[in-house]
Amino acid sequence: MDGWNTGYELTGRSVMIPSYDHPLLWEGHASMVHEIQRQLPEGVKPDAIFCSVGGGGPAGGVMEGCEAVGWDNVPLVTVETHGSNCFYQSLSLNEGPFAGSTASRAPPEGTSVEDCKEHNVTLARLAKLNSRATSLGATSPSGAVVKKALDRNSGVKSICIPDELAMQTALCFAEEHKTLVELACAATLSPAYNLALFRKVVPESNETATVVFIVCGVKVSLAELEEYRGIVAPEVAAGMGWTVACNGENFTIRM
Repeated sequence: MDGWNTGYELTGRSVMIPSYDHPLLWEGHASMVHEIQRQLPEGVKPDAIFCSVGGGGPAGGVMEGCEAVGWDNVPLVTVETHGSNCFYQSLSLNEGPFAGSTASRAPPEGTSVEDCKEHNVTLARLAKLNSRATSLGATSPSGAVVKKALDRNSGVKSICIPDELAMQTALCFAEEHKTLVELACAATLSPAYNLALFRKVVPESNETATVVFIVCGVKVSLAELEEYRGIVAPEVAAGMGWTVACNGENFTIRM
C-alpha cells in the first residue's frame, strides 16, 4: 500500500506502520510548534512557517500544532521539488488557494486523478518520481492533510522548485553554517536564499519578519554536495534562471 511500511511481526501477525497518514504522527510533529512557541518571546507569532512536504506528515502536524497554540492565522509555506510534487498537484485540483478554476488546472501528463471520498478531496497520483529529493518521494499525499490545508483559516502557500535550486541552497547552507542538509531540507531553505522567492510568500513590511524553517534529515554526503556543485555551477555562472511555481503562478528566479 502506497505510503506504508511493513512493521515487525508481533505474536504471529504483521502490523502496518503509516509513514505520513495517521493522526498519531501528526500529533508527534505538532510538538515542534509547541517548542517553537516556548522559544519565541512571549506573544510573538511567526510571520510564516516553512516546511518541506511529500505525503504531508510534518505539514499535517504543523497545522495541528498551530491550531493548538492559537496560530491558525500563521501562514504555512510547503515546499516540494518538481517531479515529487503530489501535494502541490493535489491542492491545484481542489477549490482553494490556487487562482482560476479547477478546470483550467489539468495535471501534468502521467499524473492520475483520484477522488478521496473519505475526506471529500481530489488527489493527484504521480506515475513516476523524477526528483532526487527522495525523502519527498510519495506518489500521492494524505487526503486528510490536503483537507486540512484547504480548510485552514490562513490557507497554505505551496511552492515547487527544481532540484537544481535545492542543490544550490544546500551548497550555500553548507558554506554559511558548516552543516550538510539533504535536498528535501534544502528545498525548505531555498526561500531564505532568494529574496524574490521569499517575498512571494512573506510580503515586505516595516517590521522585521520572524520566520521558522523546519529542517530535518540526514540523507546527504560530502560526495553528493560536490556532485551538486558540478551540476549547478555552470548554470549559476551563465546566469540561467530556474522555474518556480507558487499557488498556480509560474515565474523564473536566479541565484
